[in-house]
Amino acid sequence: MAIWQFFKSKARVRSKPEQAPDIQVDYSYTQWRHAQMSQLVSNYHAACDSTERSPA
Repeated sequence: MAIWQFFKSKARVRSKPEQAPDIQVDYSYTQWRHAQMSQLVSNYHAACDSTERSPA
């Protein structure tokens, strides 16, 4: 899960307090990327579960 932790840490990046107050940060890409990674993780776990249940 090291990759997942990497993306979680990148999603938590916030604007610094020393920036001008009129600067706004757009989190739409971060939110989209988080949803995309969540879906990939979900699909990965579903594939692993189906492989473990299938007879050899």
